[in-house]
Amino acid sequence: MATKFNEVTLNTIEEKFSNVCNSLLPDSNYGVYDLRYLSGSSTLRLFITKNNDVRGVDINDCVNVDRILSPLIETEDWIPSNFVLEVSSPGIYRDIRTSHQLKYSVNELIKIKFNSSIDEKALKNKHLVATLKEFSDSEMHVVRDDNNEKMNIKYELVKSVNAELKI
Repeated sequence: MATKFNEVTLNTIEEKFSNVCNSLLPDSNYGVYDLRYLSGSSTLRLFITKNNDVRGVDINDCVNVDRILSPLIETEDWIPSNFVLEVSSPGIYRDIRTSHQLKYSVNELIKIKFNSSIDEKALKNKHLVATLKEFSDSEMHVVRDDNNEKMNIKYELVKSVNAELKI
């Protein structure tokens, strides 16, 4: 399935929780980078930003966000009784699934994995490490890490994108 940078589908709990987070967290300088609900375990994984940045989120920030959201979890009837909230930083190799997430990686190294169904044999089942320069609704503009070649990559060619650490 191709990455849809503007079309991540949230289930009902993710959507409601996202709305609550977006109303409660900005006053505390925290924000939502991503969230994923694992319905089999009733676990919601919330990945946060701090001061509109993905870097610098530490364990104390995760505890602070948990304390902000815990009263809500205990009172809202749409939250399952066995609900578990996991608050985390997005991580060094964070998934990039939306335009909202792409903006945190401009001028940074990313790893792009291509679809196995694409016709272009040079890219099929391959990955590319590049610096994200900018992006639009339909493609991203990158500079390859290995040869400084500029490339425009259409989203329909992309299987996944992750932040990459330059070593």
